[in-house]
Amino acid sequence: IDPNWNSNNTYCYSIQYADNCGNNSPVSLTTCPVVLQTQQTTSDIILNWNNYTGFDNTGVASYVVEKLSVSGSVIASTNVGLSLTYTEPIDPMGPDVYY
Repeated sequence: IDPNWNSNNTYCYSIQYADNCGNNSPVSLTTCPVVLQTQQTTSDIILNWNNYTGFDNTGVASYVVEKLSVSGSVIASTNVGLSLTYTEPIDPMGPDVYY
């Protein structure tokens, strides 16, 4: 948990730990987690996120947007490749969903 986190900044993390005997691990590689932001217009839901930087520094093969029911069941999965945005028309008669 990062108590200083806010959505206006980009954060990257690495870790190092020590045991009770004073042994220290090497510092890990850096990871910059994905932060999802949403926007709603009168006709669309727009999802935007930052590029993930991971521990192995090889990047992302593709992103998948999952649409979930309120109970958490996957309704639909959409592979968006390396795009950092996804737009879906609003279905005014559809159920409430999570992404």
